[in-house]
Amino acid sequence: MNEQQTAGTRIIRWVLGLPFLGFFLIASVVAAGFAGWGFGERTAAERLQDAIPSLLMSLAWGAVAIAGFRLLVGHRLLSWWLACALIIPAYAALHTADVL
Repeated sequence: MNEQQTAGTRIIRWVLGLPFLGFFLIASVVAAGFAGWGFGERTAAERLQDAIPSLLMSLAWGAVAIAGFRLLVGHRLLSWWLACALIIPAYAALHTADVL
């Protein structure tokens, strides 16, 4: 492959990767947004316990977003960047537990 084909491939990878990343990160935020929602008076521990499925779903969508983006762009899949998938569900968990 010459340099023009390589540059064209890189551009196409980024054009496909960024919407993929954006869509699944938004899905992660939406899933985390359901954490702690419910009716009635509950303690923070009860809300956190009820929020576990939403938080796990948020973590899964975040991991899919970052891993898929890295694969589409052509980087290694396994890296410390996958730890960034923990940011959204961790924030939602702290918010649900009334820490924030």
